[in-house]
Formats: sequence, structure tokens, C-alpha cells
Amino acid sequence: LDFKKRRVLTAAEMNFVDRWRPPRWLEVLPEYSYEEEFKEVIDRHFDSRVIAFRHFDANMSNSVVYPEFEAGCKKLQIDPERVPFIWRTLDDDISGVLTLAEFDEDSDNILRDFKMFCESHFGTVGDAFDA
Repeated sequence: LDFKKRRVLTAAEMNFVDRWRPPRWLEVLPEYSYEEEFKEVIDRHFDSRVIAFRHFDANMSNSVVYPEFEAGCKKLQIDPERVPFIWRTLDDDISGVLTLAEFDEDSDNILRDFKMFCESHFGTVGDAFDA
């Protein structure tokens, strides 16, 4: 809030808070029953949770931001009223970005172990497939 870095906040600077509209997912609490239903839906639609994560990661950045998640949920016909609650449950550090580890820790561990194996034995994952 102290954008001039004076270590003092003025009333005008604090007015920012009055005008700020937080995203819906910041206004809700985690809802674990919705998360379980969400995981059931993705397990029915995808062969693995890694593939499901890639469904949401539209720009292939290895992370998912809320608009990507919202669009992915829409394609799966997940109730839009539940989406902020599901997001808030998955985004446990409230960073506004989902990693594979947050999306599915087991999948993240398996993928990380596979990558480490390939790198230690072949140099890269690509080299492992060329071997």
C-alpha cells in the first residue's frame, strides 16, 4: 500500500482498499467435499491426474491460474458456484497459482521421481527416450 515507500500510509492510499474487489476465491473458505467431487469428475474424464492438470494448464506453463482453472471447469460442466471453493481448497498456500503438487501430490512425486531418474541415467528425459 505504501507505494512511495515512506513507511507511512495516507488516507488516500488507504482508499485503495475501499475500491479493491478481491477475487471470489479469496472470499471463500476451503470446501473439502467439493474437492472430493471435483476429483471424482476429473478421474472419470482423464486417464491420469497429470493429464487432468494439463487440461487446466492452457498455456503449458506448468502452473494453473484461476482463469485457466475456471475455463477448464466450465469444459467439464462443473457447477460455476462451486469453482471458487474448489480452487481455494486446492490452492492451499493462497498464492493464486496451482502447481501439480497442489493439484495432486502423488502425481507430482511420481513425475518428479521419473524426471530425476531420467536425468541421472540419461542426462535428460528426451535423451532417455532416444536411448
